[in-house]
Amino acid sequence: MIKKIILISILITFLLPILTQAAVYSDDEEALIHIDIIGPRPGYTKEKITQLAFITDSDSQCLIYSNYPGTWKALSGTLWVEADIAYRYYTNLTTPGNYTWNVVCKTVGGDNETWALYEAREFRIIPPEPEPEPEINITENKTINLTEEININITINESVINITGNETVEINKSQQIINNCTGCMSDENCLEIGFLEESINGMKYYCSSNHIFEIQNSNRIECSENFECKSNYCLNNICRSDNIITKLFLILNFY
Repeated sequence: MIKKIILISILITFLLPILTQAAVYSDDEEALIHIDIIGPRPGYTKEKITQLAFITDSDSQCLIYSNYPGTWKALSGTLWVEADIAYRYYTNLTTPGNYTWNVVCKTVGGDNETWALYEAREFRIIPPEPEPEPEINITENKTINLTEEININITINESVINITGNETVEINKSQQIINNCTGCMSDENCLEIGFLEESINGMKYYCSSNHIFEIQNSNRIECSENFECKSNYCLNNICRSDNIITKLFLILNFY
């Protein structure tokens, strides 16, 4: 009986360290996490990086590291990753340059960290293409110098025409204006002030001091010259009939 006890003690003394070490190895193997990088893959080139993706084979706590925009450091906070589900870390990396990134994870509640088995992934950010410049249409301005004297005839058929936008001229007959005529134009002829002209409908017009043809006034209308009156008789600045009765009334002071 004593021999059996001694034998058991010896076996325990030699076998216990071996069993303990085997258990430690088993725990270490279970603690290892397999990490696969999804993207961006090596050589990925874009104007900006919007996400970094990876997957693990166990529930893990992970950190993403990168040298963007210049120093190797954690790019993210602690990420809680479910096993066998792709984790996408959304970001917005736009600074041009060549960069690398990787992922380190540990089991939930564990202490052993595991990096992705592959080397750190490389990606490149390039500047955006410049926007095309807007087309500019250039209109050539030409200046024409006129050295010869030019007479401009303007035919007017309206009763009222706006000349400068601020001045209005009343016109009672179709007429022409020319810059070197001191009277009124009629059929390309310059007629002197006071000249009488009869229209097709029998109306009489006179060339006024305003260089336009105006209709002769009826009796008892104000006037300055005889030719302004239909009677061709202007007395005391009033158009009057040129007959014996009118003159008789004048003698008797009826006017």
